[in-house]
Amino acid sequence: MCIRDRNKEHANYFSITNSGCKDKKRQEETGECVLIANVLNTEYTIIKEVLEKEIKCKLSYVVEDLKNGVTKDWDLYWHDLNITPDLLSKLKPHQKVNHFPGMETLYKKNLLGKNLSNMRRLFPEEYAFFPATWVLPEDWAEFKLQFNGKPRTFIVKPESESQGRGIYLTRRWDCIG
Repeated sequence: MCIRDRNKEHANYFSITNSGCKDKKRQEETGECVLIANVLNTEYTIIKEVLEKEIKCKLSYVVEDLKNGVTKDWDLYWHDLNITPDLLSKLKPHQKVNHFPGMETLYKKNLLGKNLSNMRRLFPEEYAFFPATWVLPEDWAEFKLQFNGKPRTFIVKPESESQGRGIYLTRRWDCIG
């Protein structure tokens, strides 16, 4: 088994394991395992730079042939979107992916807010750690009730944006849209 821990102080962050190195000759010569990261479906340059320069992965841009059950020779598959169950079912034992089916319930603001609010209704004490959240338009009537009385500031986060884009503050319900 090969474990990538080139930078000892970051070893906990880079615990990519490989049960069978592809480049046996290089492993014998240098004692290192060269991990192959498929980055075909990421647009973020920083991901490719970190994988290549910091973790020392070999980058691959191979298109998967899932219809024939073939996953190419890579260790890590970095994808900006959701990974399909079809791809997961065809992974070799050593292959890893950066997403899993259903993960959007954790990273999409509207779904996370809805799930946390549901849990708060069931377990109010255990889920008191996050601010009151309304998913619009379905929670619109309940949200409008917050505007009777003392002015409050609300953070509005659009569902389809990321990395801080589209976020704004408001004290007026009629400015939300």
